[in-house]
Amino acid sequence: MKKDIYKIKIKLISGKGGNGIISFYRNRYIRKGGPDGGNGGKGANIYLLTDNNIDSFNHLRNKKIIRSENGKNGQKNNCTGKNGKSLYIKIPINTKVKIQNTKKTYLIKDNNIKLLVIQGGKGGIGNSKFKSSINRTPFQCTKGIKGKKINIQLEKIFYNDIGIIGLPNCGKSSIFKKLTSIKKIKIKKYPFTTLNPQIGIIKIKKNNKIFSIVDTPGIIKGSSKKNNILSINFLKYIKNCKIILHILEINKNFKKILKNIKLVNKEIYNYDKNIYKIKQFLIFNKNDLTNKKLIKNINNILIKTRFKNKIIFISIKKNIGIKILKKKLYKYLNNIRKKN
Repeated sequence: MKKDIYKIKIKLISGKGGNGIISFYRNRYIRKGGPDGGNGGKGANIYLLTDNNIDSFNHLRNKKIIRSENGKNGQKNNCTGKNGKSLYIKIPINTKVKIQNTKKTYLIKDNNIKLLVIQGGKGGIGNSKFKSSINRTPFQCTKGIKGKKINIQLEKIFYNDIGIIGLPNCGKSSIFKKLTSIKKIKIKKYPFTTLNPQIGIIKIKKNNKIFSIVDTPGIIKGSSKKNNILSINFLKYIKNCKIILHILEINKNFKKILKNIKLVNKEIYNYDKNIYKIKQFLIFNKNDLTNKKLIKNINNILIKTRFKNKIIFISIKKNIGIKILKKKLYKYLNNIRKKN
């Protein structure tokens, strides 16, 4: 299984301060000059910087420990050592930051926001700073302070408009591709084709509106259990969606349809009741392979459930019902945006 590229833990170590030094001024004309040992430079800070060109933590997957530069040691002639260059770690917008050492949590929603997460160590003091009226030749200096160590957890929080759910191999990726016009996407007849969430954009040309949509891996029995990493890790990506499209295949076995709907919703309910409360449409694919009587029968059965007036029949292959689906999505989401 691929690693989760939307959640990562990293150890950060800030730079150590440079040492102060012991030095005395000397030249051919002044044999006994005073102390001129400089201070050490400051160790580098580590910042998090949001960048809307990044959508995951894939660039940090192989970096378990990140260190910033140490400060340089002081020099003679009262020269302070060079400070370590601050390190900026780029992260996506809408990133939740947990600093585990302090238990502080931040949610960074905007682009180009800089967050100082760990400071570098202070530089040591050179012997010139210890000179006094009673100590004209100090033979003392201090070492730079070591950098700090912290563990942080970064998690991408999704705020998509539409989420797609369903059993494995039910046609979720095909519908996602059709709605977003994305060409490069795996669509094969084996479970869990989608191993990472696919995020796309739906454009409504008539109204010039844009909505974001996320396709998630198939939900199976036991998805809500903690030991089922493959499924449970992706249910969180629909947590903040405004509407959910539950994809199903048309089937003559009505009991099986109801069983599949119940299975998926039970797993969602067990994982997070708030996701279960999100408005959910039942989208039946392969409309071209059935007849009007079967569609009517399915409607009559489901009309008694909480999905009354939330059932749409489509055919990806024949392009049936896609416009109706987009129209309903636009109407519902646009009303939400007006209220907000």
